[in-house]
Amino acid sequence: MDLTISDDQRAIVDSVRDVLRDSMPMERVRGALDGDNSGVERLWSQAADLGWFGLGLAQHYGGSGFDLIDEALLFKELGRHLTPGPFLGTLLGARVAAIGGNDDVAEQILLGRAPVGIAVPRRSGDYLIHDAQAATYLLLSDVDRTVLIPAAAARERHRLASLDELSVRESAALTIDPFAEVAESFDPIHARGCTLVAAVLTGIAEATRDMSVTHAKTREQFGAPIGTFQAVKHRCADMGVRAALADAQLLFAALSVSEGQPDAALEVAAARVVAHRAALSNSRETIQVHGGMGVTWECDAHFYLKRTHALRDLYGGERDHRRLLLTASG
Repeated sequence: MDLTISDDQRAIVDSVRDVLRDSMPMERVRGALDGDNSGVERLWSQAADLGWFGLGLAQHYGGSGFDLIDEALLFKELGRHLTPGPFLGTLLGARVAAIGGNDDVAEQILLGRAPVGIAVPRRSGDYLIHDAQAATYLLLSDVDRTVLIPAAAARERHRLASLDELSVRESAALTIDPFAEVAESFDPIHARGCTLVAAVLTGIAEATRDMSVTHAKTREQFGAPIGTFQAVKHRCADMGVRAALADAQLLFAALSVSEGQPDAALEVAAARVVAHRAALSNSRETIQVHGGMGVTWECDAHFYLKRTHALRDLYGGERDHRRLLLTASG
């Protein structure tokens, strides 16, 4: 198992980072909050043209033929830039449609013409739907299978309040009559989804680390950068350690899934737990490093904290994954 990032993978990261830096800077993220979706729509078209939705899909299905690790690197950058939109559901939905034999549907999804939202069952008996306001299809996934259904199958849809206004969540009742279905034993799509959520969270942990370090280098108090004070430098160092651990576990989990390792489910659960804790802690610490400015709307730190909370229950919450880890270790 090779954990080293290759030159080709670094080129993917650089390419994605350049696109996001140009198309989705923070001012456009803020613009989307005010109803200006031009940047989001332009990025969506670019993503389809660049093959992001089929990055890890085999070439004979119409994809680019890369691996889960490459998808994880993509989603880490999406997390870094707080990119809004149904990227996760659409990428996984294209995979379900293609493997399930629905070539025409897969083609439309890969071209970005049929966005896919994600539906998660709730204890109340209804479903929590993520980023499906303009979706053509919905994706439902568990440890046994993943299915794709028309978005029209969702009834009694009600938008829910959310800390992260760019992550639209709705409650709905669903009629589950799948036209594409893939067993987890045939292709671990649920494990891939968990891994990619961990990748987004890892990106958040890295972005907030960098944000804090930059501020600590430039903000001065008592005639010196605040980064020279132990109370600040130790916070930044801890943030760096958390982000590095999340990244290392993410890579290991992605490779474990790709290679079909027998403990892949445990590695994915560990990646999800470590990444969530890193994103949550680093987002909170970034607000503290920025001091009084950190709690204001003008400081971008709160966006990362809100996105972390919005991802809390997507593909299983931290409690579910910790339970899996504790059960296996016992």
